[in-house]
Amino acid sequence: MTPKLLFVEDMDDVRNGVARMLARRFDVRAVATAEEAVRVFDREGPFPVVLTDYGLPGMDGMALLAEVHRHAPETMGVLLTGIADVDLAVSAVHASGVFRFLTKPCGYECMVAAVEEALSRHHELREAGDVAEELLFERDALASFRESLEERAARQGRALTGLQSFSQALCGARSIQEIVSLAARTTHAALGRGVHVQVWDDALGATVVASAGPEMSARLVTQPLAARERRVGEVVVDAGAGALAGVEQALLSAIASVTAVTAYEELRRRERSTCEHPGTGAPG
Repeated sequence: MTPKLLFVEDMDDVRNGVARMLARRFDVRAVATAEEAVRVFDREGPFPVVLTDYGLPGMDGMALLAEVHRHAPETMGVLLTGIADVDLAVSAVHASGVFRFLTKPCGYECMVAAVEEALSRHHELREAGDVAEELLFERDALASFRESLEERAARQGRALTGLQSFSQALCGARSIQEIVSLAARTTHAALGRGVHVQVWDDALGATVVASAGPEMSARLVTQPLAARERRVGEVVVDAGAGALAGVEQALLSAIASVTAVTAYEELRRRERSTCEHPGTGAPG
């Protein structure tokens, strides 16, 4: 029998898209609010696993899992959040019913692996049925939390190293096209999302563009490229997998800031060159 999964997400397009993907492996019941989830759990449950977003309207995801745990201690909760907040993570680990804590954007395989682990723990609890399993639950949750923190620290360390390399590479850039291409590749490497970068070259009456990563969805985040009160372009990032977390937004802002200054200086250099040597022009 296909394992049952209750999925709670208030954003319609995200809920529908994730539910369709998870339906390949599980019998998914998707709802938009914690209150609706409680009603569905009472009417159609029990569900071995509840996968919920943290930022729900009304009752949040952590409170929902605590409520479910009070009525069905054997149900495992997986909490999704786009908030890069260590205090929230610590609270989630110690909260009743939260078996796994996942930070968005979370890929399909990562999400499925977390649900499979929760299902496995659910079956173990059902079979064991004694208090000692509660201690095992907390130990595994704490181990998962430590692994999550270590992974996040390593990812941020790699991102900072990438920003340093990016800054050094920009110093050697000799054209707007090279600057734009470097920015697109670096943003994709840092965020793991589809990226489109463009700089407006007024001197040539053209837009210099570069893209990196997978095909973009309809949900986009735009970061302006502005230096010295002049907007010279923008970085557009795909948000189809979920809104940017705090750390991701900070990385995007840092990349955009360095890109804007470098592009601005290159545009100014070419403008000065054109004024000193009218009619010659400069390649982009």
